[in-house]
Amino acid sequence: ERAIAADDTQGCLRYVRAMQDDATVGGVRRELAEQLFRQGEPQAAETLLLRNRVSNDPQLAADAAARLYELWESAGFLDEAADQLNSLATEFAQCRLSNGISGADYVNRISSNRPARQVWQRSQRPNWRTD
Repeated sequence: ERAIAADDTQGCLRYVRAMQDDATVGGVRRELAEQLFRQGEPQAAETLLLRNRVSNDPQLAADAAARLYELWESAGFLDEAADQLNSLATEFAQCRLSNGISGADYVNRISSNRPARQVWQRSQRPNWRTD
């Protein structure tokens, strides 16, 4: 926690490497990813987020999905970003992200004009009645 508070990227990286699979490291990975984004290191941040994305902790995984959506949409990886939106709308629909909103609410707050949102919407199956 001291390394995070001090914005000590190297100290955080050492901790994450040493404690790779420890249950407590996910939050450190999330904070470290944000530090790396601020420092202009999106690829290093992406690696940490991908690790959190497969976490058994639903909130940690949902937070990672939301951040990966943002990263990938800004980089132009629209299909990958749309996949994260789909996860937030389905797998994490009821899960509360660290900002307090659900995955479904997160997706609903994204403008329908956003490129990845449009890709995601086009991939949805129509809800036609068959009776």
